[in-house]
This record gives sequence, C-alpha cells and structure tokens, in this order.
Amino acid sequence: MTTRSIRTVLWFALLLMAPVPLMLGVASGFMPVARALMFAGVCLAVMVVEGMRGAVDLLALMLLAQAFVFGALWFAVAAVAARVFALLPRRVATVGVVLAVLAGVIATSSISWYQTPFRGAGTRANLWEIFE
Repeated sequence: MTTRSIRTVLWFALLLMAPVPLMLGVASGFMPVARALMFAGVCLAVMVVEGMRGAVDLLALMLLAQAFVFGALWFAVAAVAARVFALLPRRVATVGVVLAVLAGVIATSSISWYQTPFRGAGTRANLWEIFE
C-alpha cells in the first residue's frame, strides 16, 4: 500500500469507528463521525422538505461543524500514522494496517463504546448497534 492509501484506509476506519464527543445543546454523547454525518443528512433532508425554520437548521449546523472538526482531527492522526507505516516495508505496512483496522472492528463490535441520546434501545451501543 502507498502512503496515501494507508492514510485513506485509516481515516475512513477512524471516521466509522472512533467515538468522539458530540455536544448538541441539551443532548450529548460519544459516537463516530459517520453517525453525526448521517444525522446531519437527515436534518438537511428535513430542511429541504419542511423549510429552514425551527431547530432543525441549528442541529444540522452543529452536527456538520463538529463532524468537520473531528474529521480534520482524524485526518491528521491518519496522516501521522501513515507516515509511521511508510517507514516499514510495504508488505509489513499493509499487514499492519489491516490488523489495526481489524482490531478496531473487533474492539468496537464487542464492547459498547458509544453513547447516544438518539437510540431507542438504550443509550449504550457497539459498532453494529450505533448504525441501526
């Protein structure tokens, strides 16, 4: 894998799995950036249908702003990690990236890392439950 592809894979893995704090006024929680983007997309769809009035536009703005900040942060983390992996031979770096992503999937699937106020079946969730 090239340094660019390592950075991209690690960045997408962080966006999909790494819990970040999201503050939404009266509600807060820890969820992946991809989940915040999903909620922002729903808010934008409601804004198109209902118009820009009420709290939906503010909620969409808050979600998009936090997703942008944490997305940029995870991009920087992935870029640094990609540079470290680039110091290794290509095959070793590829295996290391695959194992790191696999370990992340296993960890976030087996433990309820995420906490969200938007889930009907309880506030704690693992990777598969957070996107249901």
